[in-house]
Amino acid sequence: MSFMSNRPLGKALIAAAALFVVLCVPALAKKPRNPHWGRPKRSPATAPAGSTGATEHAGAASPRRRLPAGRWRPEVRAAIEELVAAHGKTARSYDDEHPPAAALPFNDLVLVNDVSLAVFQRMVDRADFKFGQAFWQEVPIAYGRQPLRAAYNIFIEEPSSTWLSQPSYHQYRQGFFRAYRDMCSKLGRLECRGWLSKLLIGFNEPELAAYSQTAITEEFQAALGSETVSASLGDRDPVVVRHGLSWVPEMRGLIDLLRDSGFDVWLLDADEQHAFEAAAAQAGFDPSRVQGIRAKIVSGKISSVILPPVPLRGGKANILASQLGRAPLLVIGAGPEDKELLDFAAPGALRLLINGENPELLRIAAEKGWLVQPPFAATAAAQSRGRP
Repeated sequence: MSFMSNRPLGKALIAAAALFVVLCVPALAKKPRNPHWGRPKRSPATAPAGSTGATEHAGAASPRRRLPAGRWRPEVRAAIEELVAAHGKTARSYDDEHPPAAALPFNDLVLVNDVSLAVFQRMVDRADFKFGQAFWQEVPIAYGRQPLRAAYNIFIEEPSSTWLSQPSYHQYRQGFFRAYRDMCSKLGRLECRGWLSKLLIGFNEPELAAYSQTAITEEFQAALGSETVSASLGDRDPVVVRHGLSWVPEMRGLIDLLRDSGFDVWLLDADEQHAFEAAAAQAGFDPSRVQGIRAKIVSGKISSVILPPVPLRGGKANILASQLGRAPLLVIGAGPEDKELLDFAAPGALRLLINGENPELLRIAAEKGWLVQPPFAATAAAQSRGRP
């Protein structure tokens, strides 16, 4: 029997179907519209690196980029993550041509110890400076030029294998390290850090770059520690020098997060430029984003003329203003010489002081609303070390 032959049954089925549609349509109409309907789908070629093809500002379920916890204070870590979410490359306002910038120091912040001192100490230990009249003129008389030169002239005539047994070698070594220490204490960091660069007079740039690379590589391979350098037994004025270089994991994690999120990260510190570049290159930094102390090149050789601005105090802000052309959205400071850089940050920027020992800085941070994070790097235990 066909369906059409039973007209009453057919009419009943049609009526039931119509009633089902009437009852269901209002319920379907209440379903919220998918915000991605009608929008072009981002192709893998245009999606930001590390994204899943949809951005947070578009309502996607892309997870917020996280900073490895480490020893960060929870409020500091949260503020950094919020900054990255608001201004990183998944944000609606992100501009590839003008990405947000971050600026931070290097020594005893991003890594433990000091890259310029690593090169200086190696040159002292191995007597690798370009010793000559021009070099000795850069050693102030008030900081031991004559006794240092006299000591050098004695031990340099002997094989290097015997230097450790030469009293003159120990006098020379302690004298150079003491001169740097006293110059920093009495004249300030601008003078003593510039002095480290002036002592490189006579090197050509490729030669200095290669030397710096060797010194930095050796110090990264060495154990962290310190050494007491004496001119003789019973020395009443020994000098403590530090050895070894090591990355601070929290800071490396922060740099990785910022760069993965599209931030333009700059390093600024009072380091001789070649040494600074050699160390920063191991973290993947382009030389253009590494700003240190530069000397004038004369006839292809490093001179003792230091080119302004020096990346100390206001010099850091001057470098960013001229090289970057805009104020950074994240600025990290570690000492008094970073105050002007912290002040230079853009309106609404995140200013972070990583310092827990300077009362004046902590007072300023409290007044200006800077975030404060205790330093990460622990002081390495002293250990005896034979040189060279």
